Amino acid sequence: MKWVEIASNLPVGGKTQTECPENCGSGEKLSVTHDVKEYWCNCFRCGYTDNYDKGTLSLAQLKEIKELNERAKNANLKVELPKDVTDDIPREGRLWLYRASISPSTIKKYRIQYSEEHRRVILPVFDSSGKLIWYQARAVHPEQEPKYIQPSADRSEIMFAARSRKTSSRAIIVEDILSAIRVGASADAFSLLGTKITTAQASRLMKYDRVTTWLDSDRAGRQGAYKIGKELGLVTEVDNIVTDQDPKMLTNKQIKEVLCQ
Repeated sequence: MKWVEIASNLPVGGKTQTECPENCGSGEKLSVTHDVKEYWCNCFRCGYTDNYDKGTLSLAQLKEIKELNERAKNANLKVELPKDVTDDIPREGRLWLYRASISPSTIKKYRIQYSEEHRRVILPVFDSSGKLIWYQARAVHPEQEPKYIQPSADRSEIMFAARSRKTSSRAIIVEDILSAIRVGASADAFSLLGTKITTAQASRLMKYDRVTTWLDSDRAGRQGAYKIGKELGLVTEVDNIVTDQDPKMLTNKQIKEVLCQ
């Protein structure tokens, strides 16, 4: 059951959409949810529904998860990749990346790796010369917390950039790195690695004739879009996009359609 694998890589309470196993039509209409005790799905189109009991974690597994999460919360990371980073990303990590339509060639292009020590996918940020300037380590195993950990250093001047091959006068601002990678196939895209813009980040974006914010629809995303508009609105055109799903969860066609609105 493909949808169970997808659900197992969501955080507890997480939701996403995928294709229905009943082949009831094109498009991702199957809602998949990771609950505390089970995974379940429901198709908006044909009504197909199913659930899968997660079972009970063993005491050893519970202990391992607790220790892993405790280490993550107290991690004091430096701006250098973990010593055990590898291109050999396990199934859980690959599923998380594939769910966002990050292909093997894209994984290689952006030098995405995995750390067994942290049990996380490593998302590096490089400058124009190829020097590592930041990274995020993303949890991909069930019950891992917090979702992201990153270096304990100043990142006020850092953005993740995914530039399209065409010369662009428009910049798209998104929250996370995978969304920037996906949107970057169609337009110059930047992740602020959060929702708040700094003065240094704003100065780099002012060169664009148009800046579009495409952040989450939650309170933090709305506030972030408002502040970005206020910061950049005096020097360039700023507009805002709001969608039900993150950009990384849309198809390339849907991303292009949203950008053309």
